[in-house]
Amino acid sequence: MNITDSSILHNLYSTDTNRKISALSELVQTSDEVIIEKIISLLNDDEIRVRGEVFSTLFQNKNDISKSKVGIWIWDSGWLRI
Repeated sequence: MNITDSSILHNLYSTDTNRKISALSELVQTSDEVIIEKIISLLNDDEIRVRGEVFSTLFQNKNDISKSKVGIWIWDSGWLRI
């Protein structure tokens, strides 16, 4: 994980809704499994705007995450059907 990934994760773990949304909007092309796992975990965020941005971020991601352990996690959690 590089410094950029670390700062992205820092923003995703933030309690500031706007920081989360800002970080999510920049991650539509990520293929980093650690970051994708954190993005998916935000589907449980209390703030509906964050959950909506998570859905949008995952939907726009053109990388094939369905064959990764992340895709399996999504399937098993019942959140999305890929």
